[in-house]
Amino acid sequence: MSMNWKTSGAALIIGVPLILSGCGFGGTSQTGQSNDGGQDVNYVSPGESLKMEGDDAEDHQTTNETKQQKTATAKRTLFLLDSHGLVVPQTIALPIPEGKEVLTQALQGLVKGGPLAGQLPKGFHALLPEGTQIKGVSLKDGTATINFSESFANYEPKMEKEILQAVTWTATQFDNVKRVKLQIEGVEQSAMPVNNTPIGENGVSRADGINEQIGEVGDVIGTSAATVYFPAQAGNDYYYVPVTTRVHAENGKIAAVIERLMKGAPEANGLLDVFGSGVKLKGKPAVEDGIVTLNFNEAIYSSKESRAISEEALNALVLSLTSQEGIKKVAIMVNGKESLKSPKGEILSEPVSRPANVNTVGL
Repeated sequence: MSMNWKTSGAALIIGVPLILSGCGFGGTSQTGQSNDGGQDVNYVSPGESLKMEGDDAEDHQTTNETKQQKTATAKRTLFLLDSHGLVVPQTIALPIPEGKEVLTQALQGLVKGGPLAGQLPKGFHALLPEGTQIKGVSLKDGTATINFSESFANYEPKMEKEILQAVTWTATQFDNVKRVKLQIEGVEQSAMPVNNTPIGENGVSRADGINEQIGEVGDVIGTSAATVYFPAQAGNDYYYVPVTTRVHAENGKIAAVIERLMKGAPEANGLLDVFGSGVKLKGKPAVEDGIVTLNFNEAIYSSKESRAISEEALNALVLSLTSQEGIKKVAIMVNGKESLKSPKGEILSEPVSRPANVNTVGL
């Protein structure tokens, strides 16, 4: 898959061949068998809309002649189950629906055998039970309330948390959705219907985590939750997986996230390490105007000859750090100098921002 990196000033584009076809970070174009399903519409509260992401505006600008030849599409991220049982973002191009049905369309992609089943990448699976319908979506003060049909409750108990995470993270990709509440046939749910995983009065957000791993922390008291991205591999390709873990943040959350990456991936679930041995931060990370500056020793190089950082390490660093509050870009130095090269051999002289899409399919 390829990821589109942006730097302040000149644009730096780094192609990352990953398992899903064209994942902003990672991906391949292989898809499963097509399966048609029913179309449901959603609604929004008066005065509110589910705003399209920035790249949608460009995709939507088509002439009348172009519209006759090609359907306008927009990039949407679906959180699907991988072969290791992890909930993983996959970005695919979907036709822009009429009206304000963008959230409903994305949620339909989470239904087994649903209308988007034929567009899902090979090896990744929808989590919602077959036959589940999205009967409505309302939006108020940043909280989306999703009304499911009764088939929503027909899932295996062991998959309950993964289902809740997939729905929450898929819905909150939209700028004006911060939290999610669930209904079944119009009845609000304070907990999931099978194993009673709490939803609560205020709903669920990304702050509640995804693919939770305690890691090496024996006592969670005094620790903080942090979402860190590790690569996983399928065939010759890579994709990136968010993992919420516990970290000791005595030296700050940013330093704790980097330390977690340097310790390596959790042993289970097929996740891969991104750093070799000996990688160290020289001094504390410096944050100014949303840019975090990191100073590593030479062990950050994927090889001394290339003086470059590996694709996996760069991607994991930027995804993990820009997931932290207030961080928009990452600047990387080696021994206090701007000498580190990208995997393409270009000097990383400008801070790197988060790609617009992660794990893009066919893009």
